Amino acid sequence: TLQLPDLTDDWQLLYNVCSYFHKERVFYRNALEIRGQNCFQDYFIETIQPFILILISDMYTEGEHLDFYVTFYTDAFLTALIRWLNEGASIPPDQFAMLLKNAMRGLSHSPSDS
Repeated sequence: TLQLPDLTDDWQLLYNVCSYFHKERVFYRNALEIRGQNCFQDYFIETIQPFILILISDMYTEGEHLDFYVTFYTDAFLTALIRWLNEGASIPPDQFAMLLKNAMRGLSHSPSDS
């Protein structure tokens, strides 16, 4: 039976994902390169979107546009993860996760043009 780790906060899962992908970086670098029907990348997107929603729910209260923000951050996370793995994951996973967290929080607190 799969047991989820004890998460102290919503961001802990981000650290856990980065640590796991770092540990298994050769496998996931290859898995994320495969495109097409039922590819890992599509599965990962479907899996991570509810998590991203939890992370940004306190940053964005616009229910009407929340789907846009979830898709935006999911795509950004996936792109950053792929780049990190393709570049040899030279940044330690905890630091990489912190950079992702800071980027997400920083974007949500930027001055608005509206």
